[in-house]
Amino acid sequence: MSRHRHIRKGTGYAIVATAVVAAGLAANEAKATATSTLSESFNAEKLDRNLWWMRQAHLGHYAVMPKTPHATDRMVAIRTDAMMRGCGRGCQRNEIRIAPHHQLKFGTEATYSFSFRLAGKPSTARWVSGQWKQQSDGSPFLAQRFDRGIFSITVQDDDCRVTVASSNSAPGMLPATRATPDVSSRVFPAAGASSLCKADIRIEYGENPVLPDPYRGWVNMTYRLRGGCDGNGLVEIWANGQFVARVTGSIGIKKTAGPRQYFKFGIYRNFAPGTATAYLDNFRRTTAAQRVARQRAQ
Repeated sequence: MSRHRHIRKGTGYAIVATAVVAAGLAANEAKATATSTLSESFNAEKLDRNLWWMRQAHLGHYAVMPKTPHATDRMVAIRTDAMMRGCGRGCQRNEIRIAPHHQLKFGTEATYSFSFRLAGKPSTARWVSGQWKQQSDGSPFLAQRFDRGIFSITVQDDDCRVTVASSNSAPGMLPATRATPDVSSRVFPAAGASSLCKADIRIEYGENPVLPDPYRGWVNMTYRLRGGCDGNGLVEIWANGQFVARVTGSIGIKKTAGPRQYFKFGIYRNFAPGTATAYLDNFRRTTAAQRVARQRAQ
């Protein structure tokens, strides 16, 4: 039987754009539509700089390499060590992200699929490897987290974060990292938020919605998502071909610097000693409009 959780939130913001900005956004949207299908199997010797933006990646700490010795199948490995920072003294960041000219407008429905795994000592606090962000300094509206070595997925309704699924808990026992007395164990304010929160989020679970452990081997993830701060948001999650959860409601950050969203992958975490590596392979992105066009052509 499916399980549902209903939580409500009632705040909003107005965003005003000038005609000049609106014209620029239209041009960006047209460019994004033209490049909305992306596919990367990392079979070249180096990362495709047309696809990936490297400003937050550390030279010498990422490489395309065979999955196993003498194998022809390749992957990208992104590594941190005790000497790396990238986001302050207490923080480590080494990430690649979708290049700006391939980024979609927030609210565009798209499907992302990829394979990943992790190696190295888990951080005892914040760790993100795989996240979808808007043009904002705020939190990702969808993220793969590995706090304390536990794989979990969170969605964001403005300043309110909801833990959707976990690798060590059924939905009723999901953990939170910043629990407060007046909210559930898996709904809590994002970093920097000063008050309690209620999220307009609804969750429907699959039959066995416990996530696989990426420390034990490759995990194949598929996300169908559509950001929407107006209550029209959607995130559907599959892990190793198994349906995990469907999330609907208000998904996204209201205050942003621009209209785009982007995917980024690597390691973003609080400082931890030792070496850790995130591996990525078989990345693909398609949009709902492309799926409809293919169906009509058949």
